[in-house]
Amino acid sequence: MRVRDLGEFGLIARIERAASRVSTGSGVVLGIGDDGALVRARAGEDVVVTTDAFVEGVHFRWRNESPRTVGRRALVANLSDLAAMAARPLGFTLSLVAPPALEVKRVDGLVAGLVHEAERHGCPLVGGNVAAGGETSLSITALGAVARGKALTRRGARAGDRLCVTGVLGVAALDRARAERAGGPGALRGGAAPGDGPGAGPGARTRRLHRSLGRPRGRRRPPAGAGRAGARSR
Repeated sequence: MRVRDLGEFGLIARIERAASRVSTGSGVVLGIGDDGALVRARAGEDVVVTTDAFVEGVHFRWRNESPRTVGRRALVANLSDLAAMAARPLGFTLSLVAPPALEVKRVDGLVAGLVHEAERHGCPLVGGNVAAGGETSLSITALGAVARGKALTRRGARAGDRLCVTGVLGVAALDRARAERAGGPGALRGGAAPGDGPGAGPGARTRRLHRSLGRPRGRRRPPAGAGRAGARSR
């Protein structure tokens, strides 16, 4: 089945059904289904807004990544911005552009990836838009809240401050480069990745890369909480 077979409203309904499994919490006053969403921060909080776009052929290629991975990466990019400013997630909107001939199962995969991260980080989908276009793209706007005066900004750094990061710097770019070289996501999921070398074990470095890319196993606390923890330690 193709996107054109569903039509605009059929596609919206399909996305809404998938997104409904994520609890909206007290921060969402009005979610999907109206002209706009209503979100509410707590007394004494500022609202943080961040936007990122994921464009086919620029940020991802279907032959190299599964739709689910693309969806996860798209939302995590926004969540990391909220975390960097010590904000807790409130919700996000999605503007999806899809070619009419795009297979619906790819849209389902994208949304499944988004919902996975939304559930994990408590950041529900609260609205958005769908449109037809020549290439697939996801534009996400994430909303968060931070205690007034406690946001961690780039201009707030001072001499003597510690600079902290989570994960491994550059690993997303490296993972994509390996996928390009290996010829698709299947090469990264099976066997050893290019460059693993003798003695690395089947896919050892690939598994480490994937864990660094937001696929942790048994981690008690999502990395998105690191910014809030840092703000509390100031």
